[in-house]
Amino acid sequence: CALPISRHAALAGAGDPGSAGRLRGLLDGTTPVQGLEVGADLRWSLWQSLAGLGAADVDELDAELGRDRTKNGVAHHLHALVAMPGSAARQEMWRQLRTPGALSNEHVDAVLAGLASPLGRDELTTLNAGYFDELDEVWENHSVEIAQRLVEGLFPTEDPAKSAASADSWLAGHHNAAPGLKRLIAEQRDLASRAATVRAFNAGR
Repeated sequence: CALPISRHAALAGAGDPGSAGRLRGLLDGTTPVQGLEVGADLRWSLWQSLAGLGAADVDELDAELGRDRTKNGVAHHLHALVAMPGSAARQEMWRQLRTPGALSNEHVDAVLAGLASPLGRDELTTLNAGYFDELDEVWENHSVEIAQRLVEGLFPTEDPAKSAASADSWLAGHHNAAPGLKRLIAEQRDLASRAATVRAFNAGR
């Protein structure tokens, strides 16, 4: 089926600067895929990938929002804006992400997705350097739904072995933390540990 393959290709293209021309070709119809309907969701996936490459500007994203001013369109637009490496929107939405009550659940999801763009990982690592130090504050100050999204969505993944060790250290020093928070960190620790094992195995092949 062409549609899932093309959407996957659009998302994968976010980490490949050489893919910008192909992604734009899907958007403007100059490089069509037979049998593929480029609907609203796929168009936003393409724009988000282009934004993550620094190959789309705010005016273009705003114009796409004008085509799809739905609830989903607004969230997709926010994702694309935040995906732009080094953008003012990225810095501002990071601030709002950490401000209790500033964003809805859907918009938190959109911001987290944008922050995770492949070419913005170094910037996110810098912004998120205080993750473990700020966990108690995040859990206490946000609603349960938002706090869970932040704890899971911002868990550091760039060095899974280091993150697993940091999670172990946090758990050892926070016996009195909220049970729900400890459970989430233990789950993320297990995922990081498995990722570190896989990475080590692949490195040794």
